[in-house]
Amino acid sequence: MSSLYVCVCLDFLMSVADFFVKGLPKQPEVEPPPVPAKETQKAAAVQPKPAEPVAGEMNISVSIDRPEIIMIEDQSKQDTSALMLDMELVFRMRQSTETMDMSAAIKNLGIVSCKYNSRGSGSQILTPCDISFYSKTPKDQGAHMDVSTTDLILNISPATIKTMSAIAAGLSKQEEEGEEEEKMPGDIWQIKKISDCDFWFLKSADDTDNRKWNM
Repeated sequence: MSSLYVCVCLDFLMSVADFFVKGLPKQPEVEPPPVPAKETQKAAAVQPKPAEPVAGEMNISVSIDRPEIIMIEDQSKQDTSALMLDMELVFRMRQSTETMDMSAAIKNLGIVSCKYNSRGSGSQILTPCDISFYSKTPKDQGAHMDVSTTDLILNISPATIKTMSAIAAGLSKQEEEGEEEEKMPGDIWQIKKISDCDFWFLKSADDTDNRKWNM
């Protein structure tokens, strides 16, 4: 796969996710009916035989050649700050009845801080590096994994920290909005005397004399 372009705005993604999550109808929790003890004992006594594995082999190979992945700060500005991810990805998996092998390699992984409308220039945050992964899982045994990386060199500056904080602010913004939701007072429909209410439109202009109303 080549010519893959992904532009990510965390603030927009969190808003879309919040829209779909809040729009889902809440289903009442229904407790399952109790199962008689006799039926439970019968089900435990009659256990189906495990199905025999089907002989065969499955191979999966995925190759992504230098996709353009960008995380932006503000989607309404063309010159907004952005983080650009550059890499090459190769993934292979082979599964048979005896074992499952997986291998993945990320080559020339680098992160650049730049402006969205001038992505050709910017400051290097992560110097290009390589990461490889291999896993082998024999039948009825645990997985054996191996991960290796080259040297990881990070270049952090105040401008980079500001950009990363602004991009990550989209996550905390949604949490704060959820905490600031106003709750409906429980006595909103109860009859009250106006003299007991402290409404701003019942006060005098100079806010010195309070009007008294009796009902």
